[in-house]
Amino acid sequence: MKLKIYVVKKQQIIWGLIILAAIILAAIVLIFMKTKQTINTFNQPNTYYTDLNNNGKTDCILVTTNEKTGEYNVSVRLDEKKTLGLEPDTTIKTLGFFNKNWPMNINFVDIDKDKNLEIILQASDSKGPILHVYKLKDQQIAKLLSGRYSIFGLINTKDFEPVLVIGNKTKDDIRFNYLTFNSTGPIPYIMPTSMNLGKNSINSLLGYIETQEVEAANINQKHLDIISKGKFLDGTISEIRYDKYDVPTQCTYLIRTLEETPIGNENSIYKVTLGLTKYDSRNPQYKILSIIKIK
Repeated sequence: MKLKIYVVKKQQIIWGLIILAAIILAAIVLIFMKTKQTINTFNQPNTYYTDLNNNGKTDCILVTTNEKTGEYNVSVRLDEKKTLGLEPDTTIKTLGFFNKNWPMNINFVDIDKDKNLEIILQASDSKGPILHVYKLKDQQIAKLLSGRYSIFGLINTKDFEPVLVIGNKTKDDIRFNYLTFNSTGPIPYIMPTSMNLGKNSINSLLGYIETQEVEAANINQKHLDIISKGKFLDGTISEIRYDKYDVPTQCTYLIRTLEETPIGNENSIYKVTLGLTKYDSRNPQYKILSIIKIK
């Protein structure tokens, strides 16, 4: 009887070692594949096609990285003979650096209602987020604005001129700056406090992401169950819906975070939709309607 028990235990040990070896092998293969994917992403250029200046011709936007430094280079090819480079902020002196967990985000948006698309770049360097906005005008690239901003959006109502929203997450708050446009470019815009776009709710969510403190978040548990602990990287206000009085009733943010996993750091993207619950001309209240983890 004792011998039989010993044989069973020995078999369990053997099977346990086999399973452990399989897990280790799978982890090695996964890490190798992720490393290979990172190398491929680093070396291969990203190409985007769109009509920037509404002339009926497709423009080519090429994003490459310096093989030695990882620094981004972005150019716009108008035709076979003319290619324009995007110059970085004169103070920051870079468009950003390749980071597999914080890749460049590029969007094309008509932010001043002239039927031409602006180029919006969100990237980073060792000091934090970097935002650049460019416009193709008269066959030249003009830099509309740039700086260390982590949030970008556009207030675009039916009755008022477009207003650009740029902001940063501070220790205790989210601070927005508002800009509108004239013939020379963007100028500061005084926005009513009622247009806070639910930033208090977003600030609470980001606080929970970074601390996992439920008491401070004041968010429904079903939404918190979707969120993993991580570090806020940057975000975009992707959509704003208005009522007939141009009051924002629903705001959707795309938020990028960096979270730790058993196999290393991972970039995550959350789609967060806020709904207006109480209108107040000084401080309207919003709540989270939904959170979807896109990546």
